[in-house]
Amino acid sequence: AEEALRLSEERFQLVSRATNDAIWDMDIVNKTLWWGDGYYTLFGYDRSEVLPGWTSWIERIHPEDEARISAGFQQAITGTADEWKVEYRYRRKDGAYAVVQDRARIIRDSAGRALRMVGGMTDITEHKKVLNQYLRAQRMESIGALAGGIAHDFNNVLSPVLMSIELLRLKIPDEGTR
Repeated sequence: AEEALRLSEERFQLVSRATNDAIWDMDIVNKTLWWGDGYYTLFGYDRSEVLPGWTSWIERIHPEDEARISAGFQQAITGTADEWKVEYRYRRKDGAYAVVQDRARIIRDSAGRALRMVGGMTDITEHKKVLNQYLRAQRMESIGALAGGIAHDFNNVLSPVLMSIELLRLKIPDEGTR
């Protein structure tokens, strides 16, 4: 049993190191939070800077996202869901905010009370930047197509007018030539 436990612990450590995600394990009953090595690498914190309680997580959520995340978290653990997935901004050690996608499994007792959450936080900042650039390029392309269409329609309206002016010039002699 001790050997199986040791192998299981070793496997867990290898898996948590093999990912770029910030793996976490939250004991809801005791209100403690464990972070895997990826957390410290991803956000630049030293282990001594991160307390094992919930507050170390909550205090680093962007102030504009904090109420929404706290409410969603409370709803998840008091409800009946087995999963929790959310996107928000999380502060790095340098003060910049990363856009993260956080997802977890909720472990409940036989009465349905949440005991624990195990999850992973992925930094999707670069993905969001590329997506925003792509959407901006699409908007610019749409505006260009609209402007081209307007110019074409305007040209269609102006062409008969311009042709009529040319015809009038041919029919009415210039006063300066009399």
